Amino acid sequence: MKRKQKKSHLKVIPGAGTNPQKNITAGLTRQPLHLLLLVLAFLLLAQILVGWVWVSISRSAIKTDLVSEGTYEKRINSSGLITFQERVVLAPMAGFVYYNVDTGERVPVGNNIASISEFPMEGQASESLDEEQRNTYFQQFKNWLFDTEDSDLENYAHLFPGREAVRLNSPHAGLVCLTIDGWEDYGPDSEFIYLTEEEFEQQVKEYQVMYSGKRVSRNMPVLRIIDNYSWYYSTLLPAEYGKKITEHYTSTLYFDFKQDKPAKSQVVEVKQTSGQDYEVTWRINSKVGDYYRQRWTGAEIVYNKLEGILLPKEAFWEKEGTEGTFIIDHGRVQFQEVDVVAEKEEHYLVEGISPYDRVVLNPSRVREGQRFYQ
Repeated sequence: MKRKQKKSHLKVIPGAGTNPQKNITAGLTRQPLHLLLLVLAFLLLAQILVGWVWVSISRSAIKTDLVSEGTYEKRINSSGLITFQERVVLAPMAGFVYYNVDTGERVPVGNNIASISEFPMEGQASESLDEEQRNTYFQQFKNWLFDTEDSDLENYAHLFPGREAVRLNSPHAGLVCLTIDGWEDYGPDSEFIYLTEEEFEQQVKEYQVMYSGKRVSRNMPVLRIIDNYSWYYSTLLPAEYGKKITEHYTSTLYFDFKQDKPAKSQVVEVKQTSGQDYEVTWRINSKVGDYYRQRWTGAEIVYNKLEGILLPKEAFWEKEGTEGTFIIDHGRVQFQEVDVVAEKEEHYLVEGISPYDRVVLNPSRVREGQRFYQ
């Protein structure tokens, strides 16, 4: 039997498991590379997290706001008299007046506004006659009864019942006012009067508040009816302001009894006194508060109006002697110089920045050139 010969061209290749020491060395070589990659990934993630936290902190630390356009009104204080185109309604007879309207109510022509009776109306006698009135009534009756010098029958007709109550109808359309103050003779239908506050207080006028049940005499004023479409304000102004204000046909006034409502007014009379003061009357064609109850009042008159940008006071900053503010420009904090035009409550009216610029409200916490992430 022949023995098989070995093929000489075949070669045995040793396997990986044939050298255990080499396998251990290769594993140790790959492990540091994995750790390095893991550390790099962790550092990258930490950088992203730190950046996000920093941006969040920066946003919360830097407070900003958008500015807008605004105006500032320069005003002068004044005081003066309010007058109306008004009519006083007189009592046609002596007696007790009872009203069907109240102050501030508008009535048309011919509307029944009140009644006058010789005696207090039924059910209202106790309210209408107080002790002093009752004493007066009985004293008048006594004078007539005993034929004293004042016992003229016409003067005592109200002592005798028999006639029905007289109805008073409105002779004009307008607002009813149940006060009589003695200034009804002044106004557009006669003349405007110009007084200082001291002169007004020295005027002796009989002021009466009318009410139902009040005893009136013949031809006594019982109410006023004022034109509610126009009313007038007359005041004295110093020369320096009077000339400037009256150069314009219209003015804006803020009255003390309604300071939050500007009243557009038209100049209807201007006179200059020998002392160079200006006597000025405006006509107002709008409702401003309870203007129909007013007579002497204070008012602020606008004599100049300035325009600019309203900058919050907390955004105002002074840097190296220069007044300005920090604005956000293309993601960076920049210092911008401003000119202060006027001060208005919680803002400055300034020039030098534009509407809708974003300004920093806490400038002490930023520096110029600092990045700001929106």
